[in-house]
Amino acid sequence: MLQSIQHHPGARIPQIVEVTGISTRTVERYIWTLKSMNLIHYEDRVSES
Repeated sequence: MLQSIQHHPGARIPQIVEVTGISTRTVERYIWTLKSMNLIHYEDRVSES
């Protein structure tokens, strides 16, 4: 379920929480973990293209 975050790294945390039903704290911790492992480069803003 949380794996979908990796496929949509530009998604905002509130959207992830709404879609997955997971608590904001859990989502933030998961994203922080991925960032610390350099699996994703998460930005909680619109990415510049």
